[in-house]
Amino acid sequence: FLCSTMTVITSDHVDLLEQIDKEKRKNEGKWTTQTTRVKVNPNLMLELEKQDYVSPIHRLLEWKKIETLPQLQECLESFRHILMNSENTADKATLESQLVEKFPDLQSRMVLNLYDRIFDHHVKIKQHVDFPDGVFMVDLSFMPETFFYDDSHELTGRYYKACMAGDSTIAPKMKTSPMRFCNISRRDTGRALHQGFTFPGGKRQTEYIQSIFSQLLEEYAGKPKWSEFECAVSFLFTIEERQQDPHVDYRHTTMDRYQQLQSRKERRRGRKRKSTEDEPKKPKDLPWSLDMPLQMGGLRLAFYGCDDGKVVETPEVIHVPFRHALFWRGDYIHAGCLADLLGGHGFRMHAYIPLHEAQRQMSLTTLPEIEWHDEKQRRYTERLRRYDGTKFPRGNERV
Repeated sequence: FLCSTMTVITSDHVDLLEQIDKEKRKNEGKWTTQTTRVKVNPNLMLELEKQDYVSPIHRLLEWKKIETLPQLQECLESFRHILMNSENTADKATLESQLVEKFPDLQSRMVLNLYDRIFDHHVKIKQHVDFPDGVFMVDLSFMPETFFYDDSHELTGRYYKACMAGDSTIAPKMKTSPMRFCNISRRDTGRALHQGFTFPGGKRQTEYIQSIFSQLLEEYAGKPKWSEFECAVSFLFTIEERQQDPHVDYRHTTMDRYQQLQSRKERRRGRKRKSTEDEPKKPKDLPWSLDMPLQMGGLRLAFYGCDDGKVVETPEVIHVPFRHALFWRGDYIHAGCLADLLGGHGFRMHAYIPLHEAQRQMSLTTLPEIEWHDEKQRRYTERLRRYDGTKFPRGNERV
């Protein structure tokens, strides 16, 4: 299933693949990679390491009779200290001899690598050079493929089968009836607003990824630390390669309101933001969006830029590989309905992310905006073009 070759409807599939190949070469020079301060939970990394049956972790746990994570950390730290810092050459020689005996196919470097993987694994992101303040991609390659998709999974399996059958009737349901990936509920009753969702990897792994996303949004999107991470999830796929109209995921009037709100206390009172020239520049107080491919083909999205900032007439087509996730700010103009990197359906998860509870309702009742923020009644399509440079026909409105 992960390597499905199902293709989208297009006038010329060979031309489409050539176009994707050109985009790929262009994309390679558009990203800057950085290691974040966000660490992956050691419990998750140990869990993943144990899933690899050829990993030395199994022999190490049995050899040292290790049963808890602190015991493992203490053991690896001791090994690390002896191998790297010990002045006693006899201790180092003894340990290396033991390692060779227990792990004849590995060198002492194994211990150092194992410690780094489990206890010091930082999440890496890529920032797009043309959209540095509002678009970033998260590398989730440390997660196994089965975390993202499993044919037997209750939700993703059902939607994916509809995708493979080309069943377009299910697509509107996926847009208008989101699942709650995280904890979205009514403030007055505490009842959940939408059906709960966990990845095929299970609830615990889903919570670990939720924590990573929350920390990244705090660091790169201005999410308050006191605010719980929430998002409304839907599943999408492309039947025909015909680009949507450019749009933003949220209404301008609603985004304007939240951008004027400052502190939690001021949000509750609804007071307008008071700013000064000396005030340091902060990230815009806007909700964000997320797209994550759930198949080997990844996904493609067309980005034009920020509605109130620099906008390009012909969009940059961003490639998102499998086991990666793309985040972008709510005022970024974009368009989907494109084939994936293999010319397939691009089965993916799409999510609306409020950065704090004041934005919660907006994310659950969101409607795409297809008109310019400062030019009412003028659609994006009047000034922008498709990724191939052609104009949009009037009345396309594929959002």
